[in-house]
Amino acid sequence: MPAEIRNYTRVITGSPFSFTSSTDETTLLTITPTQNMGFKGLWIDLSNLVQTATIRSKYDINNNSTYITFDSRLYAPGGNYNCLLIGQKCPIGYKIRFTIQSLVAEGSSKNIPFEYFYWNLSNVDE
Repeated sequence: MPAEIRNYTRVITGSPFSFTSSTDETTLLTITPTQNMGFKGLWIDLSNLVQTATIRSKYDINNNSTYITFDSRLYAPGGNYNCLLIGQKCPIGYKIRFTIQSLVAEGSSKNIPFEYFYWNLSNVDE
């Protein structure tokens, strides 16, 4: 069996996400694939948070009308939780979304730097 070769694309955002001081669930990042892709991971730096927060990973099942949560993780301040890894296949046009929600308001806006990796699955045999 031949070895599978994947060319990863690294996306580094130019500026961090500004997380406002509230307890509302807020979209951190939405990705709309333009090719069949495998989403490798989201790396986020939560070191600026002072309150416990939940990061949710969601998948668009009705092309922008219904998001379902496929992963939800709780992050406490001071922990070593600066990386969120997932492996999710994303068909063309179906979005993947990451949200953040603080259990208690942060007191002020916090910057959250992040980047993500994906690979093109259009030419990969399943």
